[in-house]
Amino acid sequence: MTLVQSVRSAAVSGGVFAAALGLATLLTRLGSVPPIVAALAASLFLAVLSWKLDLPSPHTQVEFTSSHLASWSIGFIVPLVLLGGVARTLPPGSEFVCEPLVPWRISIVVFGSFFSACMAAGMRIRAPDLLYEALIPIALCWIAPFYGFFHAPWFLAQSLMIPCADRPIAQYLIAAAAMTLAALLGARLTAWMFDREA
Repeated sequence: MTLVQSVRSAAVSGGVFAAALGLATLLTRLGSVPPIVAALAASLFLAVLSWKLDLPSPHTQVEFTSSHLASWSIGFIVPLVLLGGVARTLPPGSEFVCEPLVPWRISIVVFGSFFSACMAAGMRIRAPDLLYEALIPIALCWIAPFYGFFHAPWFLAQSLMIPCADRPIAQYLIAAAAMTLAALLGARLTAWMFDREA
């Protein structure tokens, strides 16, 4: 994938993520929809649209290359802008993201990022059809939408645009950095297990 293709894919993926989170927020605002149903709807929306648009999982781009760094930047900026619109259009957007029933721990986002990168790397090696990569958000639908689907740029954009009152920004920054490292380690571990380059 060229740099331009990678950036374009990240921009579209970021838009799909923002739309999925907007859908979850809208469903939660309806009042009678439980957060877990909104999370499932967001996960299905993200998975189906990613598959239909032939978008690779964001968890497959974890190396510190110029292409991936550009993708991460665009993957952060696009959701940041779009979620800013969601936060203004559907206030308060934190009803879904800051659901008190969902625990907040940095360890959760770090493990989620590690696991997602492991799965994406394994699927890329053993079953390179993008259909399988789309299953990752569905497999983690009960928790992933609350944490930017465990993709650091999405998580950071979500956290900055729809912050939770009891979570300092420093925690978000630390978590995003730790998620990036965890994803890299997850991809490397899978590559080592399959004896392939990440």
